[in-house]
Amino acid sequence: MVASSTGSGGTGRVVAGRPSRKRKIVSYRIDDDDDDDDSGASDDGSFSDSVATKHPASKKARRRRVVDSDSDDSDDEEFVLDPAELAADEEEEAEADAAMLADPETLKGLEEAAAASPEPVDEASSDDLPLSAMVPMDVVPVRKSSSASSSAWGGLSTKAAKRAERKTKFAAANKDRFAFLVDVRDGAQRRPSHPDYDPSTLYIPPKYFDAKSKLFTGFEKQYWAIKKDYFDTVVFFKKGKFYEVFEGDADITHQVLDLKLTERVNMRMCGVPEMHFQKWAAQLVALGYKVARVDQVETKIGSDLARKDGSKAKGANLIRRKLTQVLTAGTLVEDELLASPDAAYLLAIAEVPAHGSGSGAPATSHTLGVAFVDCATGKFYATQLNDNEHLTLLETLLVQIKPKEVLLARGETSKPVAALVKVHVPRRDALVLLDAERQFWDASARASWLAASVEEVPAELTALLDGPAERSSALGALFYYLDKLKLGPSLVAQGVFAEYDIVKSSTSLVMDGQTLYNLNVLNNSHDGSTRGTLLELTQFCVTPFGRRRFRHELAYPLVKVEDIRARQAAVEVLRSTDEHLAAPLEGMLKSLPDLERLTSRAAAKACPMHKFVALLQAFETVSTFMASTFGTPGTPGAAAAASSPLLTSLLSVGVDDLAAGVAHFRAAFDWEAALQQGSISPRPGVHALFDELNAEIKSINSKLESHLKEVRSSLRVSGVEYKHLNKEAYQIQVPASTTVPANWILRSQTKAVKRYWSPFLAELLPHRDEVLERFAQTQVVLLKHFLGEFEARQAVWRRAIDKLAALDVLISLKTFSRALAEPKCLPTVTAHEAGASSVPQLAISELRHPCVKVSIASSFIPNDVVVGGDGPGVILLTGPNMGGKSTLLRSVAVAVILAQMGAYVPAAVMTLAPVDRIFTRIGAHDHIMRGQSTFMVELLETAAVLQHGTASSLVIMDELGRGTSTFDGYSIAYAVLSELLNGLGARTLFSTHYHALCEEFSTTPGVSLQHMSCYVDEEADEVTFLYKLAPGVASKSYGMNVAKLAGVADSIVARATELAQDFESSSPMYHFRAEYSSLTADQRQLFKQLAAALAPAAAAPSH
Repeated sequence: MVASSTGSGGTGRVVAGRPSRKRKIVSYRIDDDDDDDDSGASDDGSFSDSVATKHPASKKARRRRVVDSDSDDSDDEEFVLDPAELAADEEEEAEADAAMLADPETLKGLEEAAAASPEPVDEASSDDLPLSAMVPMDVVPVRKSSSASSSAWGGLSTKAAKRAERKTKFAAANKDRFAFLVDVRDGAQRRPSHPDYDPSTLYIPPKYFDAKSKLFTGFEKQYWAIKKDYFDTVVFFKKGKFYEVFEGDADITHQVLDLKLTERVNMRMCGVPEMHFQKWAAQLVALGYKVARVDQVETKIGSDLARKDGSKAKGANLIRRKLTQVLTAGTLVEDELLASPDAAYLLAIAEVPAHGSGSGAPATSHTLGVAFVDCATGKFYATQLNDNEHLTLLETLLVQIKPKEVLLARGETSKPVAALVKVHVPRRDALVLLDAERQFWDASARASWLAASVEEVPAELTALLDGPAERSSALGALFYYLDKLKLGPSLVAQGVFAEYDIVKSSTSLVMDGQTLYNLNVLNNSHDGSTRGTLLELTQFCVTPFGRRRFRHELAYPLVKVEDIRARQAAVEVLRSTDEHLAAPLEGMLKSLPDLERLTSRAAAKACPMHKFVALLQAFETVSTFMASTFGTPGTPGAAAAASSPLLTSLLSVGVDDLAAGVAHFRAAFDWEAALQQGSISPRPGVHALFDELNAEIKSINSKLESHLKEVRSSLRVSGVEYKHLNKEAYQIQVPASTTVPANWILRSQTKAVKRYWSPFLAELLPHRDEVLERFAQTQVVLLKHFLGEFEARQAVWRRAIDKLAALDVLISLKTFSRALAEPKCLPTVTAHEAGASSVPQLAISELRHPCVKVSIASSFIPNDVVVGGDGPGVILLTGPNMGGKSTLLRSVAVAVILAQMGAYVPAAVMTLAPVDRIFTRIGAHDHIMRGQSTFMVELLETAAVLQHGTASSLVIMDELGRGTSTFDGYSIAYAVLSELLNGLGARTLFSTHYHALCEEFSTTPGVSLQHMSCYVDEEADEVTFLYKLAPGVASKSYGMNVAKLAGVADSIVARATELAQDFESSSPMYHFRAEYSSLTADQRQLFKQLAAALAPAAAAPSH
């Protein structure tokens, strides 16, 4: 929530931690003469003190009415003080003021002086505020002092007294104007302490907006009418060529952006030039604030024209303004505001009350509707989740898309769901609470909004809305929020909707959220970034849309043999034909902008002209390149791609349709001229009104030139020319001594020259301004028209982008294959016949982890791993602590992911039957936010294996059972391993420190006992880790040696060694192992049955 402070008369919202500083007085003014001059702004776009001297205040007129010629807000007053009066001893005055305002007696005197003041006080409000509630103003109106008020300042210095008197007078005249900011309430008049308080709204009594009320000026009514509905948002208001923020928003920008704070129209204000708005807005959004932009929707000339044609009331002098954009972390659409090419998702979650097993029992399942959108590309997704009690599917979704902002129902979201969201979206400003009844729109509200917002509801959206109620409700929340942010209609109209399949089990290798997390596939487990992840290692895409596609592909590796082989073949072709295929293709892709995001902006009719032209030029580049390089059979590029059907299909990119679309816009207007002129000028005959106005402008210009010739001829003096000064163009400039006709109008002068308007110019130029205004409006309409034509061909553009992104993924895999150190190989992928008795094959020779850098690859110890096929289905792995067990397990899993991506792997040889799902139980960590201990996390990951695994899965179990007592841990490990071997039959790598487990399974068919070897120097009591996989069982875990390496004191390690020996010889586990070895076969079988009975408890742990 955005913090804000009060207005001129209250202390309702306070910016926490605001630094104390001496404010500098800035005379901030926008004049006709300076609309094109930003010299008052510093290099970073904020206002500098130079503005104060640009238009110095007259000593004789300290109160001055300033009217923005482009705004014509004639009821707005700005009070400007003489800078000379305030410049001296400002620090001394500030200290005196502080002492004065800190004294209760002085404050009482101020109130008495205010009451005795002859100045009129607005009586429209009945709520009286004490002066102590007022915020001292640094810039206030100067009024004549009265004897009553002057006497209140007897003990103060003259300057401090004057300053305090001004503040008192101003406060007395305005003390009721901002009462609504003292006792802050939301739109439903609830205070912040209310559980349903809505921080986004502010209650302002209707009397403030009454047409006859003087509590607000016209501009203030305009401002607060918008601000009251966006109270938690920093609202930038357009005034001429600047954007201004007021009151609490000014405090925020002053504090966090260090913008200059001043007073304007009776409110605290900061401002920035319009050209720098995006820079400052981006900084605020990055800090967690929402930012709204209110633009002027007409110019002064346009306003005059509107009054002439009757579309605007004759007395309505206030420039019309409109909220055009609200920026939040999850809804950014402009490249300048988006810090990364990665997708930024807005996610909505609608929840059905959880189902429990009994009264007060924890939920055993969750039914969730989820919908999310990438606003920058206009892609909507939605699905219904029938999730388990541990929210496995929701966690997987959160890891896959990593949303920037999440919409939840206030008071209706269960604690487990809220806790899980907070784990994966830790920034509090990213969680938006909406009213479940009003803002998670129901069917009626959705239908009404869609009918008013889009001409035709996309068929894909209709299918989603006709589905489960929770999914539709989540879409309703998205629509409400996007509509509030002024994005809804433009995004929905693009019609890019799809049902999201979290698992995609039929076409992809499945990895749940915990597996993605354990293997550091998309984000690391340290800080959630991509540093050190498989994504960072393998992603070499050269386009932004290719990067987004690659992340998706990495989360969903292929599972079908034919798909994997097709991608492998394409990568091999690119590797072997670099000169004729890969290099030209990569060079062309590098030249492209973010086609996906620009296409979305164009389809939303919100793309600036220069970006629209750049988008068309990029598609022309693609069309021309593909046609010339690959479109003609027999060319080197086409010949090189011919051996890969996948490449051949992708390189077509719908060239004919793309070329036709580009040609249409080439014929419509001159692209290069548009870039030079800054506006679109259609070719003759394309747009009748444009042609008419253009002809009239040319005619007016011709008349102006003819008139100048006539003037020169009649005056017969040298140096007669037109002079263009700011907005007053075509002033006839003549030497100052020249005698001109009496009816000429003097416009400006210097010592040397004078400038006039002749009667002819006085009549023609206003007409010219009107024609130019209509011409500018027509150009805006023209751009919208061409964007509409572009949107009509959206399927062509998006199909091309999809294929280009797939090509970029292949380029990335080709580049990765070259960056990977030797040995490396393209795996052999074989199909595993259904019903075969053997476990599917996975054999790797000289495997290493791909994160090993090329420069040190030669020193990394590779390993051979064979599981399934002709080898054992289970590898039971032991070894010393820090001996490389976890690294080996991760290396195998990552190699499988790379292989099924169609990529090279860091091994000499690899053969595998595709894995349908990877399960991991690696590391020891808890989930404090979700109330899950380390042991609970272990069991949850184990339960997922036993519930969802198949014979084609790959199971990675690292030290299961470590989070509880020895007996419980051993029993669970035994039972789970038995189930994996005899029940599931999946390829399994199972590491353990339970040596008794190895003894038990030492003769079991399908189990191979292996260990990470080490060299032990008994005399020096040192262990050297060899990191080499070897047959057999490790003799011990060598925990004491690791303690030494960690720097634990020798005395402690020695004592621990003694205790360990005693415990090992006397512990129940020691005797259990001895007794177990003497059991008969029937007794061992009975024990196995008892241990196996523990498996259900391990598989489905309860809170």
